[in-house]
Amino acid sequence: MDLHARLAAAAGICLLPLGPLSLRLVHLQVLQHRSYDSKVRDEVLRTTQEAMPRADIVDRNGRLLAQSIPIW
Repeated sequence: MDLHARLAAAAGICLLPLGPLSLRLVHLQVLQHRSYDSKVRDEVLRTTQEAMPRADIVDRNGRLLAQSIPIW
C-alpha cells in the first residue's frame, strides 16, 4: 500500500464516527425541534419569588452595625 492510500484509509477511519453523530444532530435539531423547544420554554420561563430582606445587625446595646440596602 502506498502512502496516499494509507493516509486516505486513516482519514476515513478517523472521520467514520462523524456519520452517526451528524445523523443524530439532524434528528435532534430538525425533526425533534418542537418538542425540545417547548421543554426549554417550560424551564426558562418560570416565576420566582423575591427573597425576604435581611434584618439589621445590631450589637448588644442596640446600635446599628450593618444594614441591608437594595442594590437595584
